[in-house]
Amino acid sequence: MGRVMRWVSATLVLAAASFAIATEPRVHFPDHIANCTRCHGANEQYPVLSIFATTHGVLADSRTGMAKQGCAACHGPSLDHARLPARAGGSEVDIAFHGERKSSTAIRNQTCMSCHAGAGMMH
Repeated sequence: MGRVMRWVSATLVLAAASFAIATEPRVHFPDHIANCTRCHGANEQYPVLSIFATTHGVLADSRTGMAKQGCAACHGPSLDHARLPARAGGSEVDIAFHGERKSSTAIRNQTCMSCHAGAGMMH
């Protein structure tokens, strides 16, 4: 029952965030996330807002990487990508999980295990 309620809650949050982002006024994201959502919003070619409907995107839980570091928790700082994205002839994110330019399995696993290992494991 708890899993279903979390899913319903996450779905409602995502729906509200998607609606708010598609209309004015916009949702206020912390700076460490807003930099990414400027180009990766609901109506962009590479939207990422669905992450906020998962346990990986819970901003209200200070234990999560997203709350602490934003997108950089999983994708690395990706400073070059933020300055000039790949679609504009620049860089990909430092750590990619999908697509033809995805990072090696070892790098992806290391990134995931930085939160999902040991006594402090997050679920």
